[in-house]
Amino acid sequence: PYHAKGSLADQVRRGGRIPWPDVLRIGVKLCGALETAHRTGTWHRDIKPANVLVNDYGDPQLSDFGTARIVGGYKTVTGFFTGTL
Repeated sequence: PYHAKGSLADQVRRGGRIPWPDVLRIGVKLCGALETAHRTGTWHRDIKPANVLVNDYGDPQLSDFGTARIVGGYKTVTGFFTGTL
């Protein structure tokens, strides 16, 4: 779905700091999303504000599972970088 509010990184660029109560609420919701992913054997591996989209209700939605690792899936090679530079 389209996220008109953009990402957390966009919100910080536009408005500066995010108030602590919002940071706590967002953090708790992201922890829930990560717990669900981990229970299914998926590791995100690229969590950052730019990969957290904000829906119309202000709720965070974790995005960009492009570098995710599925436990028991393919193996990465030592010496190779995955993620964002």
